[in-house]
Order: sequence, then structure tokens, then C-alpha cells
Amino acid sequence: MNDEKRGVSRRWRMAAVLALGVTLGTMLMATPATAHFLPSISHIWAHIRPLADTRYVNRSASAGADQQAGSVTLAEYNSYTDVVQTTITTKGAASKVLIIGQFTAQNQSSNSADVFARALADGNMVDGLYWASLGATAAPVFPRAHLSVSRVITLGPGLHTITLQGAYYDGGTVRTVAAFARAISAVELT
Repeated sequence: MNDEKRGVSRRWRMAAVLALGVTLGTMLMATPATAHFLPSISHIWAHIRPLADTRYVNRSASAGADQQAGSVTLAEYNSYTDVVQTTITTKGAASKVLIIGQFTAQNQSSNSADVFARALADGNMVDGLYWASLGATAAPVFPRAHLSVSRVITLGPGLHTITLQGAYYDGGTVRTVAAFARAISAVELT
């Protein structure tokens, strides 16, 4: 009798392990659900707007967005290169504007360097510098760094130019550092 119980227990254990294996295998091999993504604050805002509290949303808000193909070569720090820019026309006397910008920098001539980003509104820096290390990797793989900038600023009414700039520094050594995947968005919040 004891041997019969053992056999039943073993069969249940085997069935449970098999079911668990099938479940885990299905979860690992099945294609996950994917979302669509566009690097544009206007697109993101279209998803958020229906859920937003009307006290904070300017229904007549304007937005500017730009995404650039290709790359630009970054200047050596203390000079800066315009990486990407957009324009926005604000309507309020003191409009809050959300700026989101990003680029990926890659050192194409060495295995080190630091890269910097900053945002400008109408030629004036809106905050401090954003920094990332390009690190050190073994050649021929040259390091990359992703820089993201986000900031809410206050602007008066009218047309404004929002610019994302970048630079690199490698101890005064001239390098070829390029910015790829360049995008910037600006949206008037209030």
C-alpha cells in the first residue's frame, strides 16, 4: 500500500514539473506585447492629455518637436555644437514649457572621453550641464553614451527657439565624437 502511494505521488510530481516546464517555456518563447514609440512630446502628450487634470492643461497649448537623422560632430569643450533644435510659439504671459531632448554620443577615434549636453532657450542656457562618460572599452569597439535632458522652464509669449547642444572633453586631445539619434521636443503646459 505504501508503494502504491509513492507511485501516485511521483506521478503527480512529474505532472506538476512537466506543467511548470511547459508554462515557463511558453512564457520565454512567446512574443511579448509591444507598444509603439515615437520620440515626440506631442505624441506622448496625445496619450496623456485625456487623463490630465484640466487645472494644469492649456487646451490651446503649442508644441514643437524635431528629430534629426544622421549625425553631427561635437566640438571640444568649452565650445558647443548645436545638436538639434525646435521652435515653439507660447501664448501665455508666463508659460511653463517642458523641454525634453536627447542624443547618443560615440567617440569614433579613441576609447575614452567625457560628453556634455545643455539646453538653450533663445540662446540662453536654461540650466546646468548634463554629463556622461564615454568610458573605456577595448578597440575596435568605441564607447557610446546617451544624454537626456528634461526641464520645465518659464517663457513669455511669442516664438522661441529651443536648442540642445553638445561637446566632448578628453584632456585637450582632439577626438572625433559624433552625436546620433538626436531629438528634442517642447510643449507649453500652462
